[in-house]
Amino acid sequence: LSGPREIGIIDRDALTKEREAGEASPPSVSPRPRPPIADECNPSPVRVVPPTRLVEVRVPQFAFGNVLGDMRRWLDHQRCDPSRFTCVREGSGAVIVRVEFPDEIEDKADAFEKQFAASSAMAAGR
Repeated sequence: LSGPREIGIIDRDALTKEREAGEASPPSVSPRPRPPIADECNPSPVRVVPPTRLVEVRVPQFAFGNVLGDMRRWLDHQRCDPSRFTCVREGSGAVIVRVEFPDEIEDKADAFEKQFAASSAMAAGR
């Protein structure tokens, strides 16, 4: 995982049962030592994920490197930090670039979509 993340244990009893089941393994298999589970744990508060605006841009395979570089430069120039940036390749070879923007910068999401939806449509028509 990249970036700061938190892991919360939802079902502590199931985790304890799994640990105990692992300790009852056959003698031929030496279980790895496991850290002790604290008697009392305070659960972490559930963090509310802020709403985001998803922008998807379909990029032809041959233009992917150039368009991705243009996107990065645009985001840097706008001093815009998206919540998430992912790429998924289609069976045709084209790449769907998904960029999630926090709702508080929806104007930048709109500008990004206008900029790159147009440029990827032009690249597809080449």
